[in-house]
Amino acid sequence: MNLRSFFQRQPSVSKESPIWQQYLRFFEEKPAKKTPFRDLRFVVLDTETSGLDYKKDKLLSVAALSVSNFQIDLQQRFEAFFYRPDYAPDESVKVHGILGSRLKMGQQEKTVLLDLLAFLKNSIIVGHHIGFDVAILNHALQRHFGIQLRNSTLDTGWLAKRIENPTLRGFNPSPLDQLCAEYRIPLGERHTAAGDAYITSLLFLKLLGRLGQRGVKLRKDLL
Repeated sequence: MNLRSFFQRQPSVSKESPIWQQYLRFFEEKPAKKTPFRDLRFVVLDTETSGLDYKKDKLLSVAALSVSNFQIDLQQRFEAFFYRPDYAPDESVKVHGILGSRLKMGQQEKTVLLDLLAFLKNSIIVGHHIGFDVAILNHALQRHFGIQLRNSTLDTGWLAKRIENPTLRGFNPSPLDQLCAEYRIPLGERHTAAGDAYITSLLFLKLLGRLGQRGVKLRKDLL
């Protein structure tokens, strides 16, 4: 099955729309700390980029899936390619597989960011090594709108380590491939934003299940 077929762009937001202001309004009220997992909306997110320097490298694609009530909601999904007419594929193309021809048909960075904010709302952002994805998105958001993401975040790598040993601190999280092997998750279309978002969603659900078995069921305990 081609996982990419699951992903569908949300309707484009007008550049004149104050969508980023609407996004900020979602955070005017703090969610209750005792909210159960099943009542929370998570968005599992992944980006593909031209490199690993969030200040210099460019966003190439982004994908996200909504997770709520312990289920992946395939009706709420997001994928976009950025318009990069001058992008010259280098060694990184062996990882993400995105060719310049795909990016020449992409959307303007500002438009994609507005659409993404509309999709995220005040959900909890989940990802594997999510710190980098958030950093490069924040760099672009700051440049265009003078804002950064306000969402709480969860890293599946750290979450897995927490399950193994809740007292450990100051160590590197396990690679996604390793965790997928441990939790018997097929890798599928690895190293695409859409494929990695889907794989990470499956891993996240398994981690939530493990935490639930240990009595961790509320927002305050998860974050």
